[in-house]
Amino acid sequence: MRQILLFLLLALTLPAANVFDTMCRTKGPVLGRVLETEELVRQSSHCAPPRFPALGHQARIQGVVSLTILVDREGKVTCAKLITGHPLLVESALEAARKWTFRPMTQRGRPVSFFGHLDFQFSLDRETTPAPCIAPPGPRGSSPGPALRARN
Repeated sequence: MRQILLFLLLALTLPAANVFDTMCRTKGPVLGRVLETEELVRQSSHCAPPRFPALGHQARIQGVVSLTILVDREGKVTCAKLITGHPLLVESALEAARKWTFRPMTQRGRPVSFFGHLDFQFSLDRETTPAPCIAPPGPRGSSPGPALRARN
């Protein structure tokens, strides 16, 4: 009975897929390449790890949620879309990604928007879950760490 209730609760909480809502619209010039997670962490001025959803934790779900993000010329995330990941973890990853900010990028001396692939690792093992990612870089040249694991 508990499994049936959990399944029904999961089914009710999953976002409906909209096949027409899979692309991010850009304005103005866009960087000619896509940044990967490590580059995004280095370019970030503020990053936020996702919260581990209580239902996902209770159901013992873990894994990676991969997103595509679009960052505008001012460094704000204007669009975040799912590439892959467990449905119970997706909304938490999207919320976290939307909170990130980045140092603006230029191409040929002009400010540009850019795309990135951002991966969040959700793990039930509290011992291996590091502190949240660190940003922005300090005045003495410190840099943000690559800790992108979900917080329990």
